[in-house]
Amino acid sequence: MTNKNKIKIGISIGDFNGIGIEVLLKICKRKKFLEYFTFIIFCSKQVIEFYLKKLKIHINFNYIYNIKDIVLDKHNVLNVWHNKLNIIPGKSTYESSKYALISLFIAVKNLSNKFIDTLIVLPIDSSSMYKYGFKYFRYKNYLDDIFNVDSMMVLMDNNLNISLLTDCVYLNHINYYIIDKFLIYKFYLLQQILIKDFNYSHPKIAVLGLNNYCECPFLMSKQDKIIKKVISFLFDKGILLYGLFSSKSFFCHNYNNFDITVSVYFDQIFTTFKLLSLYGGVIYFAGLPYVIMHLNQDVSYDISGLGIADESYLKEAILYSIDIYNNKNIMYIK
Repeated sequence: MTNKNKIKIGISIGDFNGIGIEVLLKICKRKKFLEYFTFIIFCSKQVIEFYLKKLKIHINFNYIYNIKDIVLDKHNVLNVWHNKLNIIPGKSTYESSKYALISLFIAVKNLSNKFIDTLIVLPIDSSSMYKYGFKYFRYKNYLDDIFNVDSMMVLMDNNLNISLLTDCVYLNHINYYIIDKFLIYKFYLLQQILIKDFNYSHPKIAVLGLNNYCECPFLMSKQDKIIKKVISFLFDKGILLYGLFSSKSFFCHNYNNFDITVSVYFDQIFTTFKLLSLYGGVIYFAGLPYVIMHLNQDVSYDISGLGIADESYLKEAILYSIDIYNNKNIMYIK
């Protein structure tokens, strides 16, 4: 691949006291990857070199202070702060939360300005950032505000794709979202995402019910009746929605028959996804104008700095982000 076609993947470092820098360095060691993409890491030389020394890894980074000084034959570290930080692997601190946000803010700005092509956010402690003053409980809501959209989280791992109708909302607030207008918008948006970002021509979408007895007309809840009505309405319009399916049994035998499964709320599906993906996978913020992904991986303070963190999550995010970026550009050219 020529330098001209090489994809520039931005990296927001997440919590530098967690495992994010370690998994990043393990990927950067794989020189073969430089044939296909280059990293632009929004961090500082001090943080990167701290972990290089601690993990006994040697990588020849290109340390820069201006995004225009990127070298495509190396991985680049854009120094976005100059303060000397107190790095304490395994501990959540005010500094680690503050600079996770700084890295995210500057990375998103450079993505918007097209200095990078995609963005991957390393493990981040949202609760700590909220505790220390970040006004969004989930940074997905920050991204939605920045780009003025209502994105959808898509959890992905190999052939397992799961999307969420709602974000991380309280269960007793779910009823506010189960209305025709909201559901129609979300299902239509998901269909367009699957066509444009995932290159499905006629995506088949399975929909889980809110309650376990959603498959029985006599026991179906009021909310599930609303969802079922919207599914029938949109199916007649050409959107291939199927369901409702009960979440208690659907993943035992059914999910491979569909391109994606839709869950009503986060907690309904997250444990199942963790188990089926063997605690792997990535989260794609679909519906944004740019490709932004997050590792489905905890900050894991308990193993930070020990050299045992698994980098396969990041590898998966890289492959997905390149595929989706290429799909988006193909659609744009057409």
